[in-house]
Amino acid sequence: MKKEFDLKNLKQNTAVLVIDMQNDFASQEKNTPERWNQIHKIIPNIQKILQKATDNKIPIIYTREMHRASGVDLGIEIDFEEQHCIEGTPGAEIIEELKPKEGDYLVTNKRRYSAFMGTDLEILLRGLKVENLILTGAFTDVCVLATAMEARALDYRIVIPEDSVVGTNSERHKAALKCIDYIVGYITTTKKMLEAIP
Repeated sequence: MKKEFDLKNLKQNTAVLVIDMQNDFASQEKNTPERWNQIHKIIPNIQKILQKATDNKIPIIYTREMHRASGVDLGIEIDFEEQHCIEGTPGAEIIEELKPKEGDYLVTNKRRYSAFMGTDLEILLRGLKVENLILTGAFTDVCVLATAMEARALDYRIVIPEDSVVGTNSERHKAALKCIDYIVGYITTTKKMLEAIP
């Protein structure tokens, strides 16, 4: 039986992960109207989480999906999606509203959906003595889900404020959260989490 997780424990040994909030994923021209609206609804919540993390000296880590212009590192992802987040292009940059600040950490060599695969994220988390991960960003049913699954396999406790992540559509967003809530992590809201951290 799944144990309850006391959100007050997020004060210690915790990091916030902002997953792929990049121009190619958050721009109006690259999204359906529904998805663009949903993306921009979560931005203020992520901003609140980042401010609370800063106030409590909780590390903040950003991931950026990046691909070479030649497409050599896309693999079979190109069978499912068009080319995106090309190195050196504006589309690969973090959106202006969530720009990393001095002291934040960046994981920029993310080539796959999971933020762990082929990156130094785990080395960084071990160095920071992190045990709990707050996941935010895009997309709930793709990179957030893949990252949560791998983090769970590596014995990190996963907490996801459901209103600080966005799915590729509302149905897949809800489905991914249900999967995570079953045996992968803990689903909460931004409000509950912020209230629990002094």
